[in-house]
Amino acid sequence: MVMNPTTTPSLSPPELLSRQDYISSQSSSFPDLPYLINDFSRINISITIPSCQDTVETIKVLSRSQNNNFSDNNTYTDSFFLNQFAKQILSFENNTLLSASASASASESSQIIVDFLRDQNITIDRINSKKTIKITTQDNENIQLKINLINHGSFTQVYELTYQNLNNDKQLSSCIIKFPKNEKYSKFILNELLFYHYLHNNRLFPYQNIIYLKSSSSSSTFLPILILPKYTSTLYQFIQSIQKKNIQNNTCTNTTIQQSTNITEYKKLWMKLFKDLLLYLKLFNLKNVIHCDIKTSNIVLNERDIHDNNNFHYNDDTMIFHIIDLASSKILIPSNSNPNSNSNGSEVNNINIESTLEYCPPEIIENKFNYKFFSSQTDLYSMGLCLLSFITKFEPYQNLSFNDNNNDCNTDRITPQSNSNMTFIINTILKNNPIILNTMNLNQTYLSNWSQEISIIDDILIKRVTLDYLLNKYT
Repeated sequence: MVMNPTTTPSLSPPELLSRQDYISSQSSSFPDLPYLINDFSRINISITIPSCQDTVETIKVLSRSQNNNFSDNNTYTDSFFLNQFAKQILSFENNTLLSASASASASESSQIIVDFLRDQNITIDRINSKKTIKITTQDNENIQLKINLINHGSFTQVYELTYQNLNNDKQLSSCIIKFPKNEKYSKFILNELLFYHYLHNNRLFPYQNIIYLKSSSSSSTFLPILILPKYTSTLYQFIQSIQKKNIQNNTCTNTTIQQSTNITEYKKLWMKLFKDLLLYLKLFNLKNVIHCDIKTSNIVLNERDIHDNNNFHYNDDTMIFHIIDLASSKILIPSNSNPNSNSNGSEVNNINIESTLEYCPPEIIENKFNYKFFSSQTDLYSMGLCLLSFITKFEPYQNLSFNDNNNDCNTDRITPQSNSNMTFIINTILKNNPIILNTMNLNQTYLSNWSQEISIIDDILIKRVTLDYLLNKYT
């Protein structure tokens, strides 16, 4: 059934109200998660009765966070609150699962794939093991579903699905699906869903749907599948494609490898990246959210919005860099609302953080990746390294080890990680000199053209200015 979009669901369990009353009395700056319940009046919510597991099992998956205490003793944790909120958006009535999509952002092409997955009872193991699935429907339509693995993380897998009706040669439809490696990691997908709801913004966070599929045809286990829009490239892929073109167009020497790019237009694109990321971090900051894993492979764009890849002309009305992957995102709790806050005056909900070593600031490593030390400054530092990579065309610290013979076309440089030398990269980060270490082997003439941009990066990585400082100065 489909809920009337003009009707606001009545969801006010005692524990949610008491939690909100508690927070209101403690801090007005705490993120107002319950507003999402009322915000559903602007979202097209469809509730389906699944032929799968009981909703209680879904809630249990999300509730398996460390150190959760659900007793009503006025000792609240953010994980408690997030789980209570999850119960509301995942459980409107007995034996139902919610499938929500923002009406302004859900595309027809992805909905075709969602319907197809449901109607044909596609299972996760088929998606995982087959490159192409061909099915003849009851209407004798020949359907082809192509599958391409995009990312294989510690907890989740990400695939691109391309759907085509072979009978009428209908235009291809594509979307991205993300699902947990197994049931115990479902909480990461559900955590990401919650943050897409919480940060709901059609321009910045255009997620599309969540559905449940069987893990295999012989299993009774259903896993959540997050449906996301497809972008043509990650920032990492975009930078690598530029580097590859530069190598092909030059003599493969260190002195020329960075010079073929149209610097003026590329610098404009850098500034566009900088301001778009500031926009995201501003929204994170307003909502007391930290991403925890900002990196070039978690920033996406549509290269079709760049009209000329050689000159980097783009349409400012449509071109935007997006931050994706909210699976490890956290909500900061103001210290005056919880006595167990860290030295930075805040704490985060306790779900395992999957962060990337090269993008971590020194203090995170010094504190052994303790989740309590992640903050908005952590995200800002990671953003600074992304901006630096856009200039150097290398991942952080990747350019430290290479052949001294600059006349060789030794573009596949050996990185510390590929040598399994994690100690090396940790010690390098702890030197707290990321700009010099990441640019020391690059052409100085090329770098001199980026002096203004590197000055901004210096503010972020060395001076460690605040987000408010950058917003006031550059927006």
